[in-house]
Amino acid sequence: MNETNPITGTLYKLEDPVTFASGFSKREFIVKVDDGKYPQHIKFEIVKDNIEKLNSYKVGDSITVHFNIRGNEHNNKFFNNLVAWRLEKAKASTNDPGEQYKQAANQVTEQDGDEIPF
Repeated sequence: MNETNPITGTLYKLEDPVTFASGFSKREFIVKVDDGKYPQHIKFEIVKDNIEKLNSYKVGDSITVHFNIRGNEHNNKFFNNLVAWRLEKAKASTNDPGEQYKQAANQVTEQDGDEIPF
């Protein structure tokens, strides 16, 4: 399954990197996604050399995570993992009407300077 799934939210928590005896390393992090009335806290992991990608982010940053869903079975129990492979700073949303108004007002002010528009 090579499909990618992006999700955007706020970096809520960063765990310390973990290295296992086999040499495999991973780091888990939590992204808070506003989902209407009930925000979701989604746990991701990033593995191997990709761990360094998290170093440029801090808790509170808006982030888009591209990830793959992985599943495995151990002793007839099934586990799912969300494995991040790309991280990006989230772009500012312009869906907020108040924010759109502020941006438009700033553009008018910057364009017209001190002139009165009427």
